Amino acid sequence: MMLIQDRVKAAAKLVDQIKRDSKNRSLGALTIKMEALWNALITFANTTERANTMMTCPIPNDQKIRQLKALETVAVPTASIPLSITGDYKDSVVGNCL
Repeated sequence: MMLIQDRVKAAAKLVDQIKRDSKNRSLGALTIKMEALWNALITFANTTERANTMMTCPIPNDQKIRQLKALETVAVPTASIPLSITGDYKDSVVGNCL
C-alpha cells in the first residue's frame, strides 16, 4: 500500500518534470503559475485574520495571493455560494472568516 508521503513525492516529481519539459514550454509555464496559485491559496487558507465591520475578510499585505500577477491562463478553483438575503453566511465557506 502506497503511503500518502509517497504519493505526495510522486506528485511533486511529476509537477517538476512538467515544469522542466522542453517539448511543451507553455505547459511548463502554466504549471509554474498554477503551483504559485496553489501555494498562495493554501497559505491564505491558513491565515487567522478576522472580518471587519463591513463583513469582508481582509487579505493581509504580506499574503502571497496579493502578489500573483498574470493569471489569465490559470484555472482558478471556485465555489458556488448561495445568496443569503439575511447576510448570514456562518455555515458556509465564507462564514469561516466572519
